[in-house]
Parts: sequence; C-alpha cells; structure tokens
Amino acid sequence: MLGCVSQPQSVKANLPLVNPSFTHHLSESGTGLQESEAKAIPELNINANEDIVIDGNSYSVSDGYISAMGNQCYRLKRQGRSGSTEVRPICNNQTYWLLYPALVFSNTL
Repeated sequence: MLGCVSQPQSVKANLPLVNPSFTHHLSESGTGLQESEAKAIPELNINANEDIVIDGNSYSVSDGYISAMGNQCYRLKRQGRSGSTEVRPICNNQTYWLLYPALVFSNTL
C-alpha cells in the first residue's frame, strides 16, 4: 500500500464554479438579500479591464471567463477600507447579471 509522506499544499482558488442551485434563493428586487445570496442586476454594461460601480461600490473588472455552467463571467475586485482586497464573481445568465458574494478576501491579492 502506498501513501503520501507529506500533506499536499493548500490550494487558493478565486474562480467559482457557478451552480444553478446558487440562484435558488435569488431575489430580483435586490432587497432583503443576505450575504450568502446572489444579487440580480437586470441592466448592466461590463467591459473587461474597466471600472464599474454597483450599489455605490467601485470595482475593477477582470478579463472575462466562461464558468463551468457555460455563463460569461468576470471577477470584480474592490479595495476594502482595511486594505484587504475583495473579489466577487459576476455572471450573465442570458436575462440578467448575477453578482455573487465575495469568495475571496485577501491582503496579498
């Protein structure tokens, strides 16, 4: 029998695998959302490598990517007041954009 002699390194991932079940609790009105829910944004123009403002927060838009579910997505980066960086995915599901909660907080991004 073979086994590992040391523990593998921890993996840091910041690209979500967007699952349709994540949108189950979606509120299109944008009110009463909990931190664990996605927010629907019906009309939004996103261009890679530009800044965008959502709910008064300014985000830097990454290059686009295709999620595991086949949706066009971007990573939005925002500097927090404490100096940490917040990364939030936003994906288009054909009728509106879904802004997901921050999956990554880091002082080193």
